[in-house]
Amino acid sequence: MFDGSVTIVGGSWQFHFKNGTSLHGTVHSGGTVIWPSDASSDIGCGNGVAIVNANLSVFGGGLASLSGCLHDLPKGTVIPPKVWGTFNF
Repeated sequence: MFDGSVTIVGGSWQFHFKNGTSLHGTVHSGGTVIWPSDASSDIGCGNGVAIVNANLSVFGGGLASLSGCLHDLPKGTVIPPKVWGTFNF
């Protein structure tokens, strides 16, 4: 969805670390994903890559947030979609 944006309405997340531990929790509503106007435009994460901001909670207590990038376009070319950025716990 180049040249568009969405509001995150909720969901869940999981991190699995190489040492076998994991974290998981809830994605809260109100975050955003904003895509550049086209595959050659850069709005801060690289050409054709979206900016993501999300508020999270961690199972067992605590809040977290994600500020980063989402590479998922053009549709079907990035499998699985890639997310990177700063996770604040």
